[in-house]
Amino acid sequence: MKRMVTGGILFMALAFAPVSWNGCDAKTNPAQSANEDGAEKLLALAKSYKSTGHSSEALNCYRQAAEHGQPQAQAWLGAAYYDGLPGVPRDRAVAAKWLRKAAEHGCAKEVYCLLGCLYEKGEGVPQNFPEAVDWYRKAAEQGDAEAQIRMGIVLMHGAAGVSQDVAEAYKWFSLAAAHGSKELNRYRVELLRLMTSEQIAAGQARATTFVRK
Repeated sequence: MKRMVTGGILFMALAFAPVSWNGCDAKTNPAQSANEDGAEKLLALAKSYKSTGHSSEALNCYRQAAEHGQPQAQAWLGAAYYDGLPGVPRDRAVAAKWLRKAAEHGCAKEVYCLLGCLYEKGEGVPQNFPEAVDWYRKAAEQGDAEAQIRMGIVLMHGAAGVSQDVAEAYKWFSLAAAHGSKELNRYRVELLRLMTSEQIAAGQARATTFVRK
C-alpha cells in the first residue's frame, strides 16, 4: 500500500497565513513594487472571498495573483490542481507548473513535498527519482514529516538513480516518528529487517545529530 501525499496540509497552511507570507522569501526591487502591490491586494481579496464562501470569485483572484507572481497564490493554485477542487480540475502537469513557480521563491515545505511526490510518481512531469529526493530533502530538512517518511521509503530500497541507504532511511523514519505518524511503524519494521546492528547504530547517530534547517 502506497502512502498518499495530498495538498490538504498546504491548503491549511495557506488558509491561516498572513497576506505578507514569510513562507516565501521573494527578493524585490522598486521596479517590481507596483505589480507586487497589486498581487498582494488580489491575494487579500481571494482570502476574503474564500472566507465568505464565494469560491468562484476566490479562485479567480487566486489565479490573477498567481499570474502576477504572488508566491502564496501560486502555491495555493498548485495545490488546488494537485488535488482538484470544484472549478479546478485535477491536473498534475498544471500543478507542477505552479508549485515550481512558488518553489522558486523558497516557499513552504509543503510545496517541496508535493513536487517530490510528482517527480517520484511521474505525474505531470517525467519520473525522476533523484529530483524527487532533492525536493523531499528540502522539505524533510525543514521538519516536514510527510517528506521525511517519503525519504525513508525511497532510500530503504533505493530507486533508479538513487542508491539504497538504510542508515539514512532509519534517520528519516526516526525524525518522522516524533510527529506521531500512525503508518510509520510498518515501514520501520520492514526497514529493520534489512539492517545490521552497525547500520542501526549509524542511523541513530545521524538522527541524533540532525539539525533542522
